[in-house]
Amino acid sequence: MDIGSLQGRGDLVSASIRGGSVQARALEVSAQTLMSSSNTVGGLGAGGLGVGGAFGMTGLYGSTEAVLAANTTRAGSIAVLANAGDGSAGKAAGLDVYAGGAGLVGVGAAIGLARLEQTVSATVAGDLQAGSQGQGLAVRASDASTLDVTATGMAAGALAAGAVVATAARNANVQAWLHNDSTLAGFGNVTFAASSLGGAHAGAWGAAGGVLAGVSAAVALADDGSDVRAWLGERTRVSGVGGSIEVHAEATPQVSAEAFGAALAGGLAVGAAVADATSRAKVDAHVGNGVVLSNRGGLDILASVHGGSVDARAVAGSGGLYLAGAGAFATAASTNAVQAALGSNVVVQGEAYSTNNIIDYARGGTIAMRAVNNSNQHADATGLSVAGLLAAGVVDANARSAATTGVTVGPGACCTQATPRSPPAARTRIAPTPRRAPAGSLRATRRWQRRTPAAPRNCPSAATPCWMSAALTPGRCTTATTRAARTAPAQAYSTPVAPT
Repeated sequence: MDIGSLQGRGDLVSASIRGGSVQARALEVSAQTLMSSSNTVGGLGAGGLGVGGAFGMTGLYGSTEAVLAANTTRAGSIAVLANAGDGSAGKAAGLDVYAGGAGLVGVGAAIGLARLEQTVSATVAGDLQAGSQGQGLAVRASDASTLDVTATGMAAGALAAGAVVATAARNANVQAWLHNDSTLAGFGNVTFAASSLGGAHAGAWGAAGGVLAGVSAAVALADDGSDVRAWLGERTRVSGVGGSIEVHAEATPQVSAEAFGAALAGGLAVGAAVADATSRAKVDAHVGNGVVLSNRGGLDILASVHGGSVDARAVAGSGGLYLAGAGAFATAASTNAVQAALGSNVVVQGEAYSTNNIIDYARGGTIAMRAVNNSNQHADATGLSVAGLLAAGVVDANARSAATTGVTVGPGACCTQATPRSPPAARTRIAPTPRRAPAGSLRATRRWQRRTPAAPRNCPSAATPCWMSAALTPGRCTTATTRAARTAPAQAYSTPVAPT
């Protein structure tokens, strides 16, 4: 079921099942938004005072949601899918603005602004069971929308001035999650995945020619501040999964800004260009507080910013018989934040089994937690000025990254535990294995080994006896926290390996 409704300035596309009971061999809930828009604006002025101006704006605001929230669901396979992206006719937002002015005094100004604010979410809630023929449960949300803004301005006259501004701002909120207090049982594989793949591009082109003086300035601004999250909600229960449980959040930012400013005049000529491209992605993959996972397979938590690029290019030129000046400024910056986490009081263990009416828990699979933050910034600035009397120029290119990357295990987390037949011996071996990282990256790997019978399985607090693979302190659960942060290009990995 697809519903499109206008809510203020935003559109809603929703596919949902809420309440009641559902039984099916295979179940799919899917919502999709594909957008293509083209906006062209122009203005021209001519006369003694020739003023040409144009302003164009495109705004895309809305939500795409796929929800499975029946009270009880029985299905061999389940897919809950939500995605947004470009339509077949072109980019989600394509904007072109043109302006020109000619006269004794010529003025041309062009301003283009495109903004995208989309929420894409895939959600599962309630009691979901696969039965004896359990296959996979996949909950996926993605946004691949792109923006492309171009502004062009020209001016000519005895005195000529031109100004051009192009702005592309993308803010996608992508979520894939299991609702608080929900239960999953019997599926072959479980996947919660959220991804952002879109991009933002801004281009500004300005030129001015004057007999006495000519001034031109072009500014291009491109920004991607997407928020990508995948998580298992608090107090959820997942059991009987034979394969892996994957919680993945990934972003691939594509941001670029180009600016070109040129001026020619018989007396004074000034050309300026500013290009600024910024990526501010926030990526989070986590398992919430109080979650209990009892499965044969492993747990894979991945938060990642990888691929993509942030590019800024500015070119400024001027030529005057007497005076000329040029300034080119390019900035490419990444401030991406990546976090992978296990919440507090999380229990990860094997499947339950009964022997002589005593319920035991087998050992669970491998637990992998990864936070990856790879960024690529490139800034290029070029300035040229030529004059018969005095020529001056300023050029600045700045590529920087201030990335934050973290992996965290919350207090009271108990991983890979089982009920012993006899009290555990006090033999514990901890073997940390540091690894040297290549230049420009940060890697941290820990391995824990246990050669001791496992301890009691119930571990609601740090005072209850149990084993924790990250601490291996006999008799109690303790807090284990691993964090890594470094100015990019940076990578951080923390992969606790299941005890042997």
